[in-house]
Amino acid sequence: MLRWKIEERLERYYIEGDIDRCNADAFCSALKKLPQGGVLDMGELDIEDGVSMASIVSALRLLRPLVLVEAPQMLAHTLYKTHMLSTGITLVRPREDDDFRD
Repeated sequence: MLRWKIEERLERYYIEGDIDRCNADAFCSALKKLPQGGVLDMGELDIEDGVSMASIVSALRLLRPLVLVEAPQMLAHTLYKTHMLSTGITLVRPREDDDFRD
């Protein structure tokens, strides 16, 4: 059973669910199939651990240029710390929540 889903609506991909080390590989494989230059709405996505975070950052690297809407706070912070925001990833309204639990 998937604990996440990616749905395309109105030229935007909506991503929701809980990503953890058990399902991160399947999630990242699905992310890598999305077209470059898209808009990902992550308002309903939670990232549960550091292993998942690292996998997601690696997958997002392949989709640049990319716009992330309402990215989880720790994902936004990780993208900033790894200088990916200056290399083709744009954040719109990153969330200010505590969604990273390791």
